[in-house]
Amino acid sequence: MGWWWRLTNDFWLALAFFSRLPIPAGARYSPAAQQRAIGYFSLIGWLLGGIQALALWGACQIWPQPVAVVVTLALGLLLTGALHEDGLSDMCDGLGGGLDQTKKLAIMKDSRLGSYGALALVTSLLLKFSLLASLPAPWWALLLAQPLSRSLAGSLVFVLPYVRDARAASAKAGAVVGNQSRWQLMGLLSGGALALWLLPWPLAVAAALLLGLLFVWLVRFFTRHLGGLHRRLPGRRPTAGGAAHLSAAGHPVIRR
Repeated sequence: MGWWWRLTNDFWLALAFFSRLPIPAGARYSPAAQQRAIGYFSLIGWLLGGIQALALWGACQIWPQPVAVVVTLALGLLLTGALHEDGLSDMCDGLGGGLDQTKKLAIMKDSRLGSYGALALVTSLLLKFSLLASLPAPWWALLLAQPLSRSLAGSLVFVLPYVRDARAASAKAGAVVGNQSRWQLMGLLSGGALALWLLPWPLAVAAALLLGLLFVWLVRFFTRHLGGLHRRLPGRRPTAGGAAHLSAAGHPVIRR
């Protein structure tokens, strides 16, 4: 296999991981390829963010902004298959209902929706709606928040161990966590760095500080409560980080 085929194959695997968009039938899955695909996570954020930002801009030309935001959020759920919302609800159910690490992991594995997960979903969607409906140019926020949140989410894979529950082996999320290289880290962070570069420098500094503080807090939080990363978490982190970044990236002025 040539290097170009391997690069494009890893990109298609990253796209399949984060979205329901079709990929070529010739794309081949392997644990090693899925681990390499993490370098494309922020690029996938640019792609999905671009689709949603363009949809939001177009919808705002037709409907009032609150209606356009609801339509765009629904499109985002369709594009990702509600991957992030599913992970968010599972994680909140586990952390809210479990008294120890074993119980938390067991609850997170349960596909049923509990009260903590339902409250987290409602709060997350309301927060996104409120931020996007109140910004003067919400499509910029939607565009820039996606690569930023995925850069943050993917970075945790490089510092936290993977935690398996008692019975299950790793699923596709587990295959992402392994021996990543510095090139994958550079690819992951470059997409987020580009988003910061496009912001006015005071806003970029504030967003970078927010990212750093959130990264440190997430490392400490997951280590304390779960001992590392669980297979339900890769779908959760962009949702929480994305909601926080919407306000930081929501300035209507982009660096010229």
